[in-house]
Amino acid sequence: MNHTTHEKTKISILIVEDSLTQAEEVRFFLESYDYTVAVCRDGIEALEWLQNTEKNPDVIVSDVIMPRMDGYDFCKAVRADEKFKDIPVILLTSLSQPHDIIKSIEAGANKFLTKPFDHKRLPEVIDELYINTQRRSVERMEMGIRLIFGGNDFLITADKVQILDLLLSSYEDSYYKNLQLQETRSELEKLNAALEEKVQERTKELREKEKIMMIQSRQAAMGDMIAMIAHQWRQPLAIVSMDINNLKLSIALEEEISTALLEKHIESITEQVQQLSQTIDDFRNFFNPNQVKETITIADVLEKTLRIIQKSMVNHNITIVVENSSETKLETYSNQLLQVFLNIINNAKDVLITKSVPNAQVLIKIEDTEDSVVTKICDNGGGIPKDIIEQIGAPYFTTKKTEGTGLGLYMSKIIMTEHLNGKLTWENKEKGICFTILLPKNSISSVSKK
Repeated sequence: MNHTTHEKTKISILIVEDSLTQAEEVRFFLESYDYTVAVCRDGIEALEWLQNTEKNPDVIVSDVIMPRMDGYDFCKAVRADEKFKDIPVILLTSLSQPHDIIKSIEAGANKFLTKPFDHKRLPEVIDELYINTQRRSVERMEMGIRLIFGGNDFLITADKVQILDLLLSSYEDSYYKNLQLQETRSELEKLNAALEEKVQERTKELREKEKIMMIQSRQAAMGDMIAMIAHQWRQPLAIVSMDINNLKLSIALEEEISTALLEKHIESITEQVQQLSQTIDDFRNFFNPNQVKETITIADVLEKTLRIIQKSMVNHNITIVVENSSETKLETYSNQLLQVFLNIINNAKDVLITKSVPNAQVLIKIEDTEDSVVTKICDNGGGIPKDIIEQIGAPYFTTKKTEGTGLGLYMSKIIMTEHLNGKLTWENKEKGICFTILLPKNSISSVSKK
């Protein structure tokens, strides 16, 4: 739907949000769409504002978790007042438990958006609610009601009990799928513990100091990976919640859910569950204890790396640019090379975030020379001070003030030189630092090009 509903009549919005930063962010965004926006800090303040304002707002957008009076009680109070009962209310909620849906329906909300939500979708939701509210005021029917949803015009009849049963069934299914994902995550944590125990058993046969450092490095990587998986899961889970919210909106509007609509939402939820499953597979493969050489291109390893870290980079507004001119296949330990890539890219991400670099970017170039495949990973984070650039890569030396272990880059050097017969170097460039990863074609059983 094009957001043009308010061109003739300016729609007024009341934002109820206890976080001033979030409230002002939403206000700024909505005002850019030419809405009139007022902000209150909690339900009590919002009710006082409604009593004293000359004209009711056209739509209310309220957070659920607030001090003094939460969003549920505020919505109930609006519905209980004859002057305000017809104002459409959008609740911003996590919907983390099935009873949250019951509480929201009981409160009388018209629409739900799950935090964190896409601000770009909010004008469409507001416009649809505004049109539907205006229609209901002049077009009530005994057998149904007309409404706009998804840019289309529908005539809706509904059996409340049937729709509620369908909604709760769909939500319960999604809820327990989420529980299964949490159980899988717990199993992966147990797998990591088992791997750590096996590594500790081998320390008596191998160089003890290096192996202890490797364990610590993998533990640090586990923390980073869990954070990255959280980023990977957030969007699919948000889409699942959105599908559920759309079904719930049908209940609120006494809409009859067709088989086609239900199948559409089920297909969407299934697609997101498959994406979550792929994330789990990527995570499991990263910590796979089997060290078997694979015939693979550098671009293939980089693709696996980016599947793990891409969401985290996007969520921090960091652009990754890949320029690849190599098709050479190498027989190598891809998981170890993936760890090197992950350490370097993750370090670049941390620098770009810490320094709040505008137009943050990581540029990755893969190219062939006569004897080697060369990968350069460069950021625009300002580089490393000259007085310490020779120290980075030493064990336990870190430029991170609180979270760094000083092992990621050190272990990357060990992997490159002792496991992959390669070389890792770095130097400051124009706007940041560049890491060069060199893998000889002949020293690790290079095979012919495609």
